[in-house]
Amino acid sequence: VLQSVDASGLRWLRLVLPGQPAVASGELTEVDRAKGRVPKEFQRLLTTILEPGATILVTRDTLRTSGTGTALTVITGAD
Repeated sequence: VLQSVDASGLRWLRLVLPGQPAVASGELTEVDRAKGRVPKEFQRLLTTILEPGATILVTRDTLRTSGTGTALTVITGAD
């Protein structure tokens, strides 16, 4: 989740989804960000539409090759 944008750039938070191994949530570090590879043009286009509160889901594989898996409710709203 994009937490904020300041002079140093985009500040991201890692959120753990239900069913994932317990990984520390919190602000992404430079080491965390260095693990991801995003084509420069896609990154440039993406940053033009991002604002705090935006969520990006990062997976190891494309949904096209691995399927969508089992349905899982992540967030529900009050009725």
